[in-house]
Amino acid sequence: MGLGTSWRKRARGLRNGLSFSDEVRRLVELLNQDIVHTDRLRLRVATHPGGFIRSLSARRLSMGEAYLKLAHSQTPADYPVRLSALRLLVHHAHHAKTLSLPLNTARVQIALMKECVRARASRTRQLELMQDFAVASYGREVVIRRLLRELGLIEVPDDGRTLKELNLAWDGHVHDSSSLGRKTPSHLLLDAFIKGVSRLTVAYYDLEDPGVRRELFEAAEILGIQVEVGVEFSVGEAFKRRHFMFVPPQDGTAEGLDAFLEAHFEELGPFREGLIKNAEARYAGMKELLAHFNEVVLPLLNARYKGNSLLLVRPVSWLDVAEMVPEGRISKAQIGYVLASKLRPVFHRRVLYLRNQRVHVLRRQREKSVSQWELDNIEAQYRQALQDYRECTPFLLQERYVGKGAAVDRASAFTSLEQLSGLFRKWGGRLVFIHPLSVGLNAAVEEILAGCGVITDVETFNMSDALLRDPAELRRLNSVVEWLNFGDEERLKASLLEWGFGTVDGARLHSVCKELKHRLLRPSFGSDYIGGHPRNPGMGFTSTVALTHRAVKDLRRHGHSTVPQALAEVKISYQNRDNSEVPGDARVFFVSRIQAKEYNVLGDEREENEKLSAARLWRYLNPGIRLTLKILVAIVPATLMVGPWYAALWLGITAFRNITADVVSSSGMMMRTWSLSNIDRDNLGNSVFWTGFSVPILGLAKHGFDLGWPLLGVSSEVWATIVKFWIIASANGLYISTHNRIRGFPASVIRANFFRTVLSWPLATVGSYALSPLGVPAIVQSKVWSDVVAGVIEGTGKFVHRLKL
Repeated sequence: MGLGTSWRKRARGLRNGLSFSDEVRRLVELLNQDIVHTDRLRLRVATHPGGFIRSLSARRLSMGEAYLKLAHSQTPADYPVRLSALRLLVHHAHHAKTLSLPLNTARVQIALMKECVRARASRTRQLELMQDFAVASYGREVVIRRLLRELGLIEVPDDGRTLKELNLAWDGHVHDSSSLGRKTPSHLLLDAFIKGVSRLTVAYYDLEDPGVRRELFEAAEILGIQVEVGVEFSVGEAFKRRHFMFVPPQDGTAEGLDAFLEAHFEELGPFREGLIKNAEARYAGMKELLAHFNEVVLPLLNARYKGNSLLLVRPVSWLDVAEMVPEGRISKAQIGYVLASKLRPVFHRRVLYLRNQRVHVLRRQREKSVSQWELDNIEAQYRQALQDYRECTPFLLQERYVGKGAAVDRASAFTSLEQLSGLFRKWGGRLVFIHPLSVGLNAAVEEILAGCGVITDVETFNMSDALLRDPAELRRLNSVVEWLNFGDEERLKASLLEWGFGTVDGARLHSVCKELKHRLLRPSFGSDYIGGHPRNPGMGFTSTVALTHRAVKDLRRHGHSTVPQALAEVKISYQNRDNSEVPGDARVFFVSRIQAKEYNVLGDEREENEKLSAARLWRYLNPGIRLTLKILVAIVPATLMVGPWYAALWLGITAFRNITADVVSSSGMMMRTWSLSNIDRDNLGNSVFWTGFSVPILGLAKHGFDLGWPLLGVSSEVWATIVKFWIIASANGLYISTHNRIRGFPASVIRANFFRTVLSWPLATVGSYALSPLGVPAIVQSKVWSDVVAGVIEGTGKFVHRLKL
């Protein structure tokens, strides 16, 4: 065991010594300093990332600082700061050096920087992410697609349209920090942008704060996402409340929603008052849950440590909650975050205390001065304390302690939906029946039938709620909505009787189906996202109808779950009701994947569990070392075929072409602004490596020509030159196409690289009359002209892109 551990430590030390560049290490250190001192952060000037701002800060660091500012600013009044940080972050993310997938590259870069900030417990992981960011900034398609897969993100079409114009993914029910969630509107929408979500409905408990709406809509405009605001409310008595979300008429702007609220200010009075009463009841219920924790749970947590004040958890007051939750908006989930912030440092001290006791008892046990029972006892206490600390996360604390043994609920200020139905009909907009199965299937069906004149949408799938429901009930509710929309009265009536609904009024059912004939019930899918859940994938849904074949394959291959097929078919059929050609195998995927459970770490666990592999070592090897190794490998076959001088020329031409294209595309034609940091060394190394092996291949093609041409009996020197360079150019084109395909280049790039060899053939043929008398080998001549053509094509394309940026 000792030898194995020692070997792993030495191997890990060697790997860390050979990996990453000094620049990456420096940037991670600076980022970690910013993480520790977020209160000192100042946003950089919002100017072009390729301009003078580069002399003040690296683009990666500017993006990291902007993300930190956005993520750590929670006060509602600070929304202008968050919006400024969001603009800066998106502005920098859209200005990679050479990119053909701008939208996907921006999403990848922001996701990498977000993960780098979150991975502070593992410096090695931070270094890997920072190096991935450096490689991604060059925007090579094969790299971006690989990182999209690794990050669990869908690839969106990059044709110049925004996410809302693409209309790929949606979520009809999410929360930010002004209701149930833990993320501000800007932070929530940034997550949606990373995931590729086009449309969001954000739920609130009131419409009183115009700043929240302004931040939401402005962030959506910055990110190109369509958002709408909904207001959640409930009706009915305690423990039997039905939940709804009213989505007022709006045009995607804060001004449009404000105009509606102002125009109906008097009429909205009773609705506003009811929302305020419901909020007061909710706050009272949350206070009861907190009191239950302090009175019942806390004594049990402190029982073992009564004699040590440093190891006791203090009661959590409502003031503690108010410090963390903006404007007193509180939920069970947010109480979980408050508890985690209070318990984690105490649980950490307990682990350290018991670890020291354990070391002391082990030493005394070796001296035979304590019994095995005492050692077993302290070991058990240490393991329990370590488990408590590792599992001291918001969701686990919420599940274990918040409301456990204390059922809290209160009647709504609204006795029934009928009390508000007249107002909703007058106002327009949409009324969504959310969490319908929370009152049971029969009560949900009854509510749909009773409110069919005002209910416009039914939440047939709620990701969070579905965890608590019988899958059979989900399918039955979905069937009810489908049969009502199709007017299938007989089937619906028979099924309701079979499910124990009771007496079904045929005339009433007929009236409902008749009304819905001209206004179908919209099946709604919502995640109820509040900021991440260990058993939920997260926000966002997408259908296979909207995705490319490649994107669907990636979703299946990389573990994205699907909504139950019966529910998906009804949703897709409604979304595509104007298009009769919906594939029979259409599916609805979750945009995100279920993440590994979150655990707290002490700092030594990751290093012990970290996997060492040759592939990982090579991927994160210091770029300079990796480039040198590739050059050394490439120069061997080239030297053996054409000698050292021509080999150096061969590889040098390729290197010069790549370097020139990179610096021109990054800094234009102003040579004084060129920098080595603009060179994509990974792509440079790959180009040199593959071109080294092209030397023997072209040499064999030339040798084959020399052997075969005399057999044809053609004496014309002109034709011999034409055919010779055609054969060399064809061999070069086939080789380039082959290694381009191996490297994962898109078909358009492969075709362009093959085409360049066709263009170089006549140039090489004509140029041979000047170069051949000088003794320049034919394959070297062909290589020179091929790279001249490639340089013109690639350089022009990159320079035009530079002008666009």
